[in-house]
Amino acid sequence: GAFVFAFLGGAINYFVSPSSESDVDYYSSSDEYYDYYEAYDSYSYTSDDYSLDYSEAYGYLTFVDYQYGFKLDFPEDWDLFPAYDVTLFSSQYEDYEDYLLENVAIAVEDVSYYEQITLQDYADASLGYLVNDPEYSYIGQGEATLGAYEGMYINGVYEFSDGSIVGYVTFFTIQEGAAYVLGYMYEYPEKALYFDLIDHMVDSFELVEPIEA
Repeated sequence: GAFVFAFLGGAINYFVSPSSESDVDYYSSSDEYYDYYEAYDSYSYTSDDYSLDYSEAYGYLTFVDYQYGFKLDFPEDWDLFPAYDVTLFSSQYEDYEDYLLENVAIAVEDVSYYEQITLQDYADASLGYLVNDPEYSYIGQGEATLGAYEGMYINGVYEFSDGSIVGYVTFFTIQEGAAYVLGYMYEYPEKALYFDLIDHMVDSFELVEPIEA
């Protein structure tokens, strides 16, 4: 059956994997998938917390997060689930054999209490968590950018007992004491074609002025 992995935050937002206790697997209908998000209304944004508009790029909408101070584009036919811990952008089911909703989750973590934390420090700590999962296989890491901001990526896959393989690549940058982390899960390797969309989402990332509390 079909399933989707949802990122719901944790002690450290980046340190969320498909097998952590915070995640939920779905093996039934898309109706149950939507019921799940209705159960998490307490995490959901109000209309004052974000805005949507048409992007200058054809086929995309622009999501602006006023709580955490960033914006990025996402495909206009994807679903949006904005929330305080993690905002999720989810693709649509393509056919009955489509076992994974490709999705992008973006989270913001306060790292201001770590003095002079570097991108490599964050990558090392993140990878240390990921490789503790026996289903995770590390592929590589390197320099990357989120929008105009210097960052890194970590690439890997999850191999499950049923034979399914899920790719998981994250991009992150550290700006003004906050780590902005964008994670992409996809059906490996068939849905690598989505990387054109993901590249645009990553390139469109931009910091904006957050709402004053």
